Amino acid sequence: MKITRAVLESYLQCKYKGHLKLAKKQGIRSDYELLLVESRNLIRLAAADKLVARHKEDDILRGLAMTLATLMDGVPLFLNASVEDKELSVRFDALQKEAGPSPLGNFHYIPVLFHETERPSRLQKDLLEVCGLIIGDLQGRYPGSGVLIHGRGCNVRRIKLNANVENAQRTMQEIREIHGQDMPPRLMLNSHCQICEFRQHCHAEATAKDDLSLLRRMSEKEIKKYNKRGIFTITQLSCTFRPRKRSKQSKQKSQPHHPALQALAIRDKKIYVLSPPELPSCSTRIYFDIEGDPERRFAYLGGVIIERNGTEERHSFWVDTQAEEPQLFQQFLDVMDVLEDYCLYSYGSYESAFLRRMIKESGRHELDEKILTRSVNVLSIIYSHVYFPTYSNSLKDIGRYLGFRWTEAEASGIQSIVWRRKWEATISAAFKETLTTYNMEDCAALRKVTEFLYTICPKQPSLNQSQTWTHEGHQVSRVEEIGPQWSRREWGRAKFAVSDFEFVNERAYFDYQRDRVFIRTSKSLKRSMLGPRGPTPNTYLPVRCTQTGRGSLVIGGPEGRCYDDSQASQSSLAT
Repeated sequence: MKITRAVLESYLQCKYKGHLKLAKKQGIRSDYELLLVESRNLIRLAAADKLVARHKEDDILRGLAMTLATLMDGVPLFLNASVEDKELSVRFDALQKEAGPSPLGNFHYIPVLFHETERPSRLQKDLLEVCGLIIGDLQGRYPGSGVLIHGRGCNVRRIKLNANVENAQRTMQEIREIHGQDMPPRLMLNSHCQICEFRQHCHAEATAKDDLSLLRRMSEKEIKKYNKRGIFTITQLSCTFRPRKRSKQSKQKSQPHHPALQALAIRDKKIYVLSPPELPSCSTRIYFDIEGDPERRFAYLGGVIIERNGTEERHSFWVDTQAEEPQLFQQFLDVMDVLEDYCLYSYGSYESAFLRRMIKESGRHELDEKILTRSVNVLSIIYSHVYFPTYSNSLKDIGRYLGFRWTEAEASGIQSIVWRRKWEATISAAFKETLTTYNMEDCAALRKVTEFLYTICPKQPSLNQSQTWTHEGHQVSRVEEIGPQWSRREWGRAKFAVSDFEFVNERAYFDYQRDRVFIRTSKSLKRSMLGPRGPTPNTYLPVRCTQTGRGSLVIGGPEGRCYDDSQASQSSLAT
């Protein structure tokens, strides 16, 4: 298989995905990925129409394979052009003529990329740089910029390309090595996995290897750092955790996250509590969750579960369009206005960011003290203090571990975006009902996790409470209970997990004993251990008295005295 644009884009998203694409592997596309493909096809048509409207029909050529001779014709716009050789078969959405000297003449071409994203990222720039390298090799000049047409509004953005082409060249070299030598890169799970067609395949492979990349909080840089220390699996990482006493002078309430302790929780299938957190107390608990489209920066659905005086209330807030978003905020405020002495629980910072944005846009800054100061981010508490035996701290992973189940098996934040887009396309009540149910179930899952935290982290723990206990079938342990991670806790005979190690150790001890005894009984070796003699330092003695400067001196050793043959007088002492 040749290197195509799909391979290039896949490799920039994930090196292992690029390898699977080159190997002609087929995965199961998620609903979100299918949605992206559909959106890209629509945007490609709209973007092409926008470009065509700026040119005369005679100034446009479509679907041609680019050669040096074709480029030298100086056509202003090539649509759906391609560059092919023995290894490459890369299609360009468009090539646009640009002023500037090159071997073609007083002009050259820059790549144009159509993309469905509303918020461009590093991925689009990297893809433009690689495309610029390919067309630059053909025309003899690397373009200084590229054009990105993106989003539903077909927004046009000119992106400056890096004048140093080393990164793009390195990317192409790595892809060619994978393609030519069939050497797969190392599997490294990342944020793209949740929407990738190979997510199940890669997760199964990583689980079989007990790979470090299963831990969602670990970056590729951290993983490589552990690899240099010879740590490649979660089990190996778990053996590196050592509990440390916290400094009494430390003023920080939060603590850093310890990947080794997370790995230990997974290995032991146990929940570890690292210094119980300070959980707020209140008479009313409100569990709050927002659903939105991050690409559009738009929240369309909110839900709350209110617990007070042994009763429960549920409220959902829905808006149809982005222009109605302030109405969602007002519906939420109408519910909050009648409440007092409450804590507002959310999972993550998305809800707090939504409230801050709405308060700023509405100009009602008095709500900062009324609402935001009472907000509690449950995720931040778990991140610093409680380690569940899960690969991530997502609400779905921890909720499922505690026994909570969603109606939809594939329920997730990504999937909710798909349901919302389908509702916008069809205005179907079924999709709206699915979203409302999912949002309320998120609130219920948040309540379950929060109540579990209050149970295992009481404000005043019992004096008779053990360091390890079981709650709702889950084993919980304080980090203080973790003992030494080795078998020899004192001097004595070591216990080995493998009998062959004991055999080797016995022979090694014989050699050790023989060598040490031989050194103690050998006089020649004993003398050699003393080391070479150093030179005797020269000692310079005075020939006259250092005080009077007269007479000759006689040194008599440690008990010696200085004698002066001069006559006794008032200024000298007679002996």
